[in-house]
Amino acid sequence: MEPIITTYSVDGYTIYIKYCYDFTVDGMNDVLLFIEDTDPSDPIADTLGLAVDIQGDATSDLFFHFVGDEDGTAGTGRIDANAISVSWVETGTVLPVSDGYDLAGRIDYENSADSLVMIISSDSDLSAETLLEGSSLFFTWSDEAGTHSYEMTIGDLESCGCDVPEPGMGNTPGFWKNHQAIFEGETGLLFADSYEELFGVDVEGSRKLSDDPTLQEALSARGGGEAALLRASTAAMANASSDDVNFSYFDAGFDAGTTALLEGIDMNDDFILSSSEIVSAVQSAFDGDLDMRGLADALDMMNNMPSVEADAFIF
Repeated sequence: MEPIITTYSVDGYTIYIKYCYDFTVDGMNDVLLFIEDTDPSDPIADTLGLAVDIQGDATSDLFFHFVGDEDGTAGTGRIDANAISVSWVETGTVLPVSDGYDLAGRIDYENSADSLVMIISSDSDLSAETLLEGSSLFFTWSDEAGTHSYEMTIGDLESCGCDVPEPGMGNTPGFWKNHQAIFEGETGLLFADSYEELFGVDVEGSRKLSDDPTLQEALSARGGGEAALLRASTAAMANASSDDVNFSYFDAGFDAGTTALLEGIDMNDDFILSSSEIVSAVQSAFDGDLDMRGLADALDMMNNMPSVEADAFIF
């Protein structure tokens, strides 16, 4: 999943607050603050520093993963509740203050940085909403005219929970083959439509399976290998196409291998399989780029998630 991004524009600079994302790849959500000079008409301007208040001065469990510019050159970070002065942000001079900022970063060299990045981490998930919403933010920069600063209040930030998918659901091939009206109403397809045409593949077939099966025949296919994939993928297509089925593998309790395979199929990283992602995966399996049995098993596991009752479908 992509991070949530809140932006502010001030005097040729853009401030990005990025959150609800694991920037440090440690399994925990972090918060990234990023300021860059976005005014090409002023090539002399350079970022100096940034400071923020933390709600409740709750800094004890926070640490910096990185402070520096976007090219990876390190700067200096400081976490010190109520003790960071404007002078430190601008020049690095430590002055005693009783009501300063809680967290700040600065570039250690003037006239050479167009940006400043600060990644704030903790040993648990960080919520930008809890840390920063309604707090003060101060930043400073320099240009030919001298040193400038700006202070603002951070507005509403989203909750990470709003992007967490609801528990997944799925209905089996057996359900779909026994409910033709629901299948056709939810997918806009017909039982008599060609599997090959829908998925863009060439089915080999067998004594038990036509080499140009209909979707109804695919749902009823018997056996493993190709037949198992036809059966599972047709049901998965129906689940993914339905507005009444949340075809999500998020927190489904699948084994690591199955989850990794599904993450590889899930091209937009939203934990939900779409019909186009299923078609693409099936094509990869028929081309030999994806294990056919592994894909069939993974889709079958999703099809066997908690089901939607027949009378709950609206179409």
